[in-house]
Amino acid sequence: MYRNIKKSWIIPALLLFVSTGCNLFPDKDPIMTEGFNLKIGDAIVLTKNEIQYYDYSTHLIYLKSGVKLNAKELANQSFSIVCNKETIYEGIAFAKMDSLNENEVVLGFEGVNNQTLCLNKLNYFIEIYSDINDPRSDPRIEKALKVDLLYHAGLNCSIDTIIRHSAIKIELILDLKNNDSFNYFYFDPEKMTTAELYSISAGGLSLYETDFNFCSSIYINATPPENLACCGISDYVSLIKSGESKKLKISYDNYPSIVTGEYIAVYPFSGAFYMNINEASLENGRMWHGYYHIVRKVSIK
Repeated sequence: MYRNIKKSWIIPALLLFVSTGCNLFPDKDPIMTEGFNLKIGDAIVLTKNEIQYYDYSTHLIYLKSGVKLNAKELANQSFSIVCNKETIYEGIAFAKMDSLNENEVVLGFEGVNNQTLCLNKLNYFIEIYSDINDPRSDPRIEKALKVDLLYHAGLNCSIDTIIRHSAIKIELILDLKNNDSFNYFYFDPEKMTTAELYSISAGGLSLYETDFNFCSSIYINATPPENLACCGISDYVSLIKSGESKKLKISYDNYPSIVTGEYIAVYPFSGAFYMNINEASLENGRMWHGYYHIVRKVSIK
């Protein structure tokens, strides 16, 4: 399958989910602090008093218990990230897809959980590959988060290599590193046994020609097992402790025919980003809820 990607957005649609069942918080005059501030419109400022922590690996903001936002009332309002009284960047809150502009940062709810916000940037793959400046990764933000004790590094995943066993059988090897003080659970491809099942949490590998004009990719449409969605996920996840590194191997046994050569590999790495799952069975760690694309040049032999 070939397609042009020059006008392809990479943003999970559920980020733009608009909630109608939350109460606006806080009901007071907004007060800016010397540290990290998320200002929405003219009435709301979220600080370390309302934020539990910020996952820097995927730009998720976990709100404290009882802190609620009414996305319907805040839809399409501007927001800004302000650190030490200095505006770092601006964006739009709870917007519909057709109202977004190129390179705009969008504030939305993460998945089905209205206690978690996500700052998502509309990127092209080529921008990630070229390492174009991302305003969300401004060092002033990281510094302010650390001073306020809100910073958590999250999980870092990168492409190690891609092994071609035959024209249609390839193996993707990922490097996973837990840079956080938390222990995290992640979806384990060895426990999920097939690329089809693992794609429920992540998705398929795409290989682009080095000029980014065309790609060969695999689209996998899989249905989550009943016990993953309803009862528990312990059979499908593994624990990566703070500071630990692991190799993840995903095998594709029926990939569209690939010849040897140089490619740009694109892989969507995801945790329980948009899943309504029961995590009560997990002990000694928490589920990682991130989502981001990995883009790297690879040589397939």
